[in-house]
Amino acid sequence: MNAIYVASLSDYNAGRLHGKWVEIHGDADDVYDEIEAVLKTSSQGSAEEYAIHDFEGFGGIELRETESIEDLVFIAEALDHYPAEVVKYFHEKVSAEHLAEKCQDGYIRTTEWNVDPESAVAEYALDYLSDHGTEGVPQLWRDHIEAVAQSLAVNWINDGTVIPIYAGAGTYHLVRG
Repeated sequence: MNAIYVASLSDYNAGRLHGKWVEIHGDADDVYDEIEAVLKTSSQGSAEEYAIHDFEGFGGIELRETESIEDLVFIAEALDHYPAEVVKYFHEKVSAEHLAEKCQDGYIRTTEWNVDPESAVAEYALDYLSDHGTEGVPQLWRDHIEAVAQSLAVNWINDGTVIPIYAGAGTYHLVRG
């Protein structure tokens, strides 16, 4: 669940805490409606401004007090479809508006039970080689296809073609560089 704690600034400035956890789902208008409902119940009468005082479910992405609701909806949409580490990685590189598209274009796959980044990428390289066929590849190389995949993995990592993002417990998310 992606949620923000919305606090009324009028109440906050008057020394009171008035707010509510609001789930980020649907479109920005739905979220604005919920924020408006929080502000209408303010003890300060005509509360108009709010701040985001806390958040959860945003995969390690740090949000500001004044984060755009539209951006939060874009981030939540990407988090619904891609691993949090991948969304965080691309969030640092593109605007929230283009985040889901960048994740779709850049996310390759998730590998598990790998001891290091090279073995994670080598697993993908081996599948890549298998999918694209080995016809035309000398028999000597085909006999050592796992070593070829390992070498290809090292090259891809070093030249930035594939970037392994460590997620813990031997899990790596692979993205295009």
